Amino acid sequence: MGFDHPALRDSIDYGPPREVRLCVYLDEGISRQDAEDLLHSWDEQASIYNLYLTPVSFEGLTREGFLHSQILAQVARMPLPAACDRMLYFVNRNAGDALYGLASIALGLPEVLGEVDDATLTRGYVVARRATMNQIVVTPAHATEHELFHLLGCPSHFNMPDCYRRIQGLKAEEAKLEQEGYYRKNGEPPFYPTFASAGDAMLVSHAEVNEYGDAAGSSVGAVAH
Repeated sequence: MGFDHPALRDSIDYGPPREVRLCVYLDEGISRQDAEDLLHSWDEQASIYNLYLTPVSFEGLTREGFLHSQILAQVARMPLPAACDRMLYFVNRNAGDALYGLASIALGLPEVLGEVDDATLTRGYVVARRATMNQIVVTPAHATEHELFHLLGCPSHFNMPDCYRRIQGLKAEEAKLEQEGYYRKNGEPPFYPTFASAGDAMLVSHAEVNEYGDAAGSSVGAVAH
């Protein structure tokens, strides 16, 4: 995500602990243990921001596409379940991926190792297996941490001060909605807010996320090498 600014980061009050519920999807050949191990990449960040991940489900999902845009589109068109604030799909590698990895080195092509939909920052995927030389530098754990930053409110690459502000803002908004009894009054399940289209406008319910995502289509916040 860029370089940390520890003095600035630690000067910000991120408030009390908050929990983000995560629906986890597993490609064929990726186990629940594989996913749990990769999600531990957020542990250090969780204690810094007082922002914790709670996986609430692990479901199989067969990969449909080859290109990174096809993989993201598969996840982005899925409605966000009421039990979850975010969705993350752990993708396996295949022979075609390995060949593309060789071509990317020979021809200087980017290899995308994870992405998040830029419309709502709620759905994403991570390549969970090493198969190419690029993953010596950008490991599956590194890619997972990177995409979790996107999912938790940070659309911009290389702009950690903005990331700190956004994490603080989402946590404060959730606390305010909770205090106001917003979800109880509206008969909606609780939801950890998100940003719309990488701007400052917030989406504060599952219904808003699903409606906005359908209308906006999907673009990406990617980690590539």
